[in-house]
Amino acid sequence: MSKCCENCYWKFKKCESKNDWCAYEKNKLENKTCDKHNYECSSCNEDQAEYKYNDKYYCSKCLLEKFGVEEYTETHYMLDGEYLGSEDDISEVIENLYEDIEMIE
Repeated sequence: MSKCCENCYWKFKKCESKNDWCAYEKNKLENKTCDKHNYECSSCNEDQAEYKYNDKYYCSKCLLEKFGVEEYTETHYMLDGEYLGSEDDISEVIENLYEDIEMIE
């Protein structure tokens, strides 16, 4: 797919008009390609494409979804710059806050 205004991420369609415009030029598109061109994600059509795979353009989120990659987030706890632990050992984190804290059994 060659670069053109029609496949550019920065192209916007006016709500009640048939005229397209460019976010950088702020006027009606002309049939030329500027140095700001970036492809739009072929999957979500919302984000800038960062990768090309099988002749389609993808943002990182959509490409990870396409391959079934799961996201994992872990919470880490700190107090006054001192590392207390992670959510994997939350009881240890809480017990280290103050020596009088006891776990109920």
